[in-house]
Amino acid sequence: MYKVEITGQTVRSVTRHNDGNSVMGTVGVERVEFIFDQAWDGLLKYACFKNTGRPRNKQEVRVLLDSTNTIDIPWEMYTASGNLYVGVCGNQGEDIVMPTIWALM
Repeated sequence: MYKVEITGQTVRSVTRHNDGNSVMGTVGVERVEFIFDQAWDGLLKYACFKNTGRPRNKQEVRVLLDSTNTIDIPWEMYTASGNLYVGVCGNQGEDIVMPTIWALM
């Protein structure tokens, strides 16, 4: 499992907690836990993923986080070999009010 710690708009660390390799075509195997500081209280939180592989995904994939803040990495991220990046954005209603930088997973 990956662990992503978010402080304000910065991804402080991304920690891998297993020694398995991500495999193209993987579905529902790789999980991510997001840990937020108090700046994120009261916001709707979305995990954002992108893969730099070829063929390149045309857009990022956003997943709404529930109260566990733990999700499977979307299958779309495993349609090509490449670097996998993660970020988070916080919404108030329809407006993004707290985006983060991208972090390599």
